[in-house]
This record gives sequence, C-alpha cells and structure tokens, in this order.
Amino acid sequence: MYRNAGALLLLLAVALVGCNPNKPPAVQLSANKTQLYAGIEELQVQFSATDPDGSVVECTLNFGDGTVEQIVSCALGSRTHTYSQAGTYTVSLIAKDDDGAMTRKSLSVRALNSSQTCYAALGPQATLQSAPAPQGLAFAEDAVFVPGQLLALPMNPAGPVTLQRVQTPQIEGVRPLRLIEPPEGSDGFTWVLYETAPGQEEAAAKELLRSGAARYVQPNYFYRQLTLTVPPNDSFYASDQSAQFKLVGLEAAWPLVRSETDDTLDPIVAIIDSGVARTHEDLSANWSGITGKDFSSEGGTDGQPTSSSGAHGTLVASIVAATTHNSKGVAGVTYNTTTYISYKVFPDATSDVLAQAINRAVTDGANVINLSLCILNGSGTCANMYDNPDTVIETALQHAYSAGLVAVAASGNFGDAWVGYPASSPYTIAVGSVNASGSHSSFSNSGTRLDLAAPGENMTGADYPITSGGNPAYASRNGTSFSAPVVTGVAALYMRQYQAIKGNPPSPKQVAKCLCTTAQDKGNPGFDVDYGAGIVRANGALDTSNPICYP
Repeated sequence: MYRNAGALLLLLAVALVGCNPNKPPAVQLSANKTQLYAGIEELQVQFSATDPDGSVVECTLNFGDGTVEQIVSCALGSRTHTYSQAGTYTVSLIAKDDDGAMTRKSLSVRALNSSQTCYAALGPQATLQSAPAPQGLAFAEDAVFVPGQLLALPMNPAGPVTLQRVQTPQIEGVRPLRLIEPPEGSDGFTWVLYETAPGQEEAAAKELLRSGAARYVQPNYFYRQLTLTVPPNDSFYASDQSAQFKLVGLEAAWPLVRSETDDTLDPIVAIIDSGVARTHEDLSANWSGITGKDFSSEGGTDGQPTSSSGAHGTLVASIVAATTHNSKGVAGVTYNTTTYISYKVFPDATSDVLAQAINRAVTDGANVINLSLCILNGSGTCANMYDNPDTVIETALQHAYSAGLVAVAASGNFGDAWVGYPASSPYTIAVGSVNASGSHSSFSNSGTRLDLAAPGENMTGADYPITSGGNPAYASRNGTSFSAPVVTGVAALYMRQYQAIKGNPPSPKQVAKCLCTTAQDKGNPGFDVDYGAGIVRANGALDTSNPICYP
C-alpha cells in the first residue's frame, strides 16, 4: 500500500512539472544611440533581465567586435563601450536562469569612420567646472610677449578681486595695471595685468608666486593678423568669388535655408580683429546694431577701424556678412541671415586685450567668434603652442565654449607644420586655406590640429577706407585670415538652420561634428594634415535629412 502511495506522489510531481514548465527570462536591451563615431563616441547600453520563476539570471553581453562581458547578476544595469574601427555591429544580450532557460535580445549599431571628423569635433576634455585653476609659471619658449607685462591669476582674496586687493608693495617694481573680468553672469577667473621692468618678467613672475600674490603667471603675448603682407598680384574678377562659393557648396546651400525672413533666428558673429567699417555700403545693412568696443592700444569707443589698424577686419566681416543680392559689391557667405559685432584689438593685440574682447562677445550675446589672428614667435610667424597654450586666452575661449559660442580661427600663413594659436585650441575650429580649385595653399599652416579647409586665395571683400577715387572700395587678399570667415559663415548658417528645425541652438561640439563630417575629403583619404577633415561644404551642413547634423 505504501509503495503504491509513493508511486502516486511521484506521478503527481511529474504531472505538476509538466503543467508548470520553466519560463525563460524576460529581457530588455537598449542603447543611447545606434550611430556613432569609432574611437570617439561612447556607446551606452542599458539592460534588464528578470526571471518569472524568481531565479537568479546571469547574462552575457556581446558588443559584436570581440568584446564580451559576463554579468553575474543582470536584473538591471548599463555598460559603456567604444568601437575602435568603423563598421556595423550586433550588440546582443543572452540571459540564462538557474535551470538553463535562455533568452537572447539584439540590436544593431553603426560605427562611422572617425577619420572623417576632426580635432574640434572631439570636444575639450574638461569643462569649466571640472578644470582645475592653473598653477605655477608658464613662459612659451618661442612666443613674443609685451616687454614688462605679466598676466596673473591671484590667490583667492577675502572678497571680490579689486586693484586695491592685488597691490604688491612687498615686490619692488611690480604694480597692477588693470583687471580682466570674466563675462557677466558667469563664474570664472579674474586676471590681473601687472607691469614690471622690461627684461625682468620671469623674475617678477617668480616673486608673485613666491609671495603668495598669485597662483599662476604668464607673459602678455602678442598676436598678429593673419593676412599676407604682400598684396596679391592677380586682378579682381567677379567670377573669382563665384568659383570659391561654389567650391564650398554655397550656391547649393542657400536655397535650403529655412525661414529665411525670420530675423529672430539670425546668429550674431563677433569679428575680433582690426575693426569693421560698418558704414561701408556692403556692411551697413547687416550690422547688429551693437556698437562693439575698441580694446586696442588706441582705446576708441567702438569697433570702427583706423588708419593704424587697417582694413583687415572689414574684409573679414564682408566675407561673412556682406549684404547679398543688392546689386553692389560682393556677396556674403550668410546671405543676409546673420549680423555682426566688431571688437577692435589691433593695433598691438595682446593676451589681455584679446581676452577682454572674447569675454565681451559672450556678454553681448554673440553666437560665433571669428579669430583671424595668431600668437607670434621670435621669427614673426605663428608660434607652436600645442604643449603650452596661452592660459589666459584658453580660459576665455573655455568660457565662450561653455556659453555655447562657436569660435573659428585661422591656422596661419607661414607654411609651417603646426597650427597656430588660438586655432590649435580644442575650443576653436582651425581653418586652413585652399585655392578656388580646392588645392592646398602653399602658405597655409598644416598639422594634426587642423580641422577644415576653405578658400583663402584671391578673396574679395569690402575695403577700408570705404571709398577709393570716389567709388566704394573693394580689395582682394590671400591668407587663412580669409578662409576662417568662410567657415565662420557656414557655421552661422548651420546654427541658424539647426535652431529653425530643433528649436534650440546646437552645441559647439555638434557644430564641429556636422561641419567636419560633411566636408569634402581632399588629399589622403580621411583626415590629413593639409586639409583636416576636408573642404567645408555648406550644402551638406544645411541638409536637414542628415542624421549626424540633425540628430
């Protein structure tokens, strides 16, 4: 009788198992993006796996490129991964419970060729909040600075930084001249410009550090405009501008502009240069109405040029924002969809002067900054500042970047194998020059920090003085100074288009990513030192079907 009862229980257990089979885990798998750049962008995968029977679930996460991770408990979690090579990869999650029941979930990820992007698209590695305050002493070996001047970051005083608080009576022959404040409404460094005896700069800097008056000291570097000093010997032809604009796709891009009559979308471009003659017939209509400022040694009240500062900034501004389709003069890259402000820093631009202009551009609400200039070395060319940048300017550019401003800078006109500063900064887009046929200009600086190329030969624009022989004045010039405003204009067009589509402006990193990935590849396939990511293409940047530019 008992044997029959045991058999009955066994049969009942088998029957119960058959009625309640082991259920496989329930799995969820998602990613923050399905298209990214190899070697640059990070994939973040989120997952969850739960067992209906309450068993512990173990998972195997396979990124599809040979990277496999065993996860002991995967009820809920996330992992990050960077693909080293371009390609299409299948990311899969296999979940198993204690009884061997298994569920598999997969998704596809496309990694793009990162050689088609550029240094600027990588973005800076530190934010203003995370970057520590600079410490110590920095003198670039081959850069020219103002004799008898130093820029210092003071120790945190008990209260706001004022000239009275940064006096240094204990250091003979060193006195503060003025303060360089951060942009209004932002937290940041206040710099002090000190005066000392010429030739004693490094000794005075060491004393400022030793006495505790400063935590970081550097020279007040000189900057110069990036135009060729010898006038070009070719004549002015209207067809030259057309050929150059076609090279960068502007004639194809202009019809793509959204809401072209909506002035509220128009970006403001800050021209930090020798001043802009806003009364010129081709520049008056697209002036922002913001007076600007003269930060130069001439100390004027606005951003107008003078005979001492010259025509450089006027031509630069006209490449970006000349009045277009008015039967006069030249066309601007932005075809009347942007305005400009002029900040005059020449003659005698220095670190403190340039920093004030950059900070003012942030305060005044600019969206793009054009910097057709570089820091000098002892030979009168652009200094190589890769390892030792101008910290004062780097801080100002960092503020601008954090505020959403896009800075575009010229690479240099001396045929050197490095990109001049500030173009070599991670907070700027560095631009080299090509001719109207798209070939690298022999004078254009090259290097690993070059981001883009644009026309810089026989570039025609408004001149100063604004008349010549009773007629409106125009001139043609060569140089990366005039390549940079082409990219500045394309950046402004893209930012406007993005705002029209998305309702908010793109980040500086997004602008660099779009412009670099849509550039026309030149030279060696992918990135190369003469062209960067390639020649900027406005029509690619304004194509709203492009998921990289309009994610």
